[in-house]
Amino acid sequence: MKLVLEPADHDRYLTCLNECFPGWGTRAMYDWCFARTATGPAPERLVITDDAGQWVAGTAISYRTMRSGGQRWLAGVMTGSWTLPAARGQGIFPRFIEETRARVAHHGGVAVLGFAGDLERASTRKLKSAGSRCVPSWHALGEAAAASEAARRAGDALVAHEATEADAERAYARFRERDGTRAGFVYDDLASFVGQMFRRSLPVLCVDGGSVAPSAVAVVERAKDTDRVLLLDAPDEAARVAFLRALHGRAAGEGRKVFAFGVGEKEKGAFEAAGLPCKGGFLTILEASDSADDRATCDTLATLDWDYQSGDRM
Repeated sequence: MKLVLEPADHDRYLTCLNECFPGWGTRAMYDWCFARTATGPAPERLVITDDAGQWVAGTAISYRTMRSGGQRWLAGVMTGSWTLPAARGQGIFPRFIEETRARVAHHGGVAVLGFAGDLERASTRKLKSAGSRCVPSWHALGEAAAASEAARRAGDALVAHEATEADAERAYARFRERDGTRAGFVYDDLASFVGQMFRRSLPVLCVDGGSVAPSAVAVVERAKDTDRVLLLDAPDEAARVAFLRALHGRAAGEGRKVFAFGVGEKEKGAFEAAGLPCKGGFLTILEASDSADDRATCDTLATLDWDYQSGDRM
C-alpha cells in the first residue's frame, strides 16, 4: 500500500468521510476543517492507496500551537480519519499514527494530539498502544427530556442572538484577559480566534448569562438537533454551573439537546453539577519523535490543567 501526502481530490476525501461516517458534513464543513490554517502550519491530509491506486483510508493533521505559562509547543491533532470497510483490520491506523508523528516532527512539533473516545473505540486503544498518554476528557450531553423545570425557567432568562463581529471582539478580549491561567491552544490574534470559534460552517449564537450568570457569556453552535457550547466564559465555578444548567434548559425549550466538552476531572464535576450526564474519553498525547526531550515534554503536557472546550477541538 502507498502513502499519498495532500492528494488533489478534495471531493473524493469528503465522499469517503461521509461513506464511513454517514452525515459527517458538507463541503463547507470540510473546508473549515481541512482548508483553514489554525495556529500553525496548514492542515495536511494523508491517504493510503491499494496496489491498484484506489483510496482505502485517510487521515488529516490540524496543526495547533499549545501554551502554558510562558512556554509554547507545536502539536498536530489527528482528525478526519477514515478507513473503508474492505481495508479494515490491516494495520492502517497504526501506520497513520507513525506517519503523523513524522509529519509533526518535520514541522518542528513535539506532540501528536487526539481528541479520542473511550477505550471501547479501536482507534483510542491503538493510540494508547502506540504510547500515548491518556488524559481523561468528558463529553457532556443533556437530552431535551432530561432538563428540569428549574433549568427551563433559567433558560428563559438567557439572552441569545446571532453572533456579530462585536461579539467576537468582546469574546476575544475576555479570552486574552484569562489567557495563561490554564494551559490551552494559542490564539495570538483576533483572526485566529474568530476563525476557530465564530466563522464556522454552522450558525453560531452568542448567549449572555442574564440574571442567571451575570457577566457570563457563551458561544453556541447550532447543529442539527444540538446546541454545542463552543466556549463558555464565566466569572467563577458557581456561575459556570448555573449557566450550563440554563443552557440545557434553553435548548430543551426548543426541543434540542445541549453538548459541552472539557478535559480533566474538574470539568466532569461541573458538568454533573449542572445535570449533564458525561461520557468519558481522552486527550491523547504522543511524542512526535523518539527523542528524550519530546518524551519528557509530553510527560509534562499530560500533567497540565488544560482549558479545552468544544470549540477548540479540530
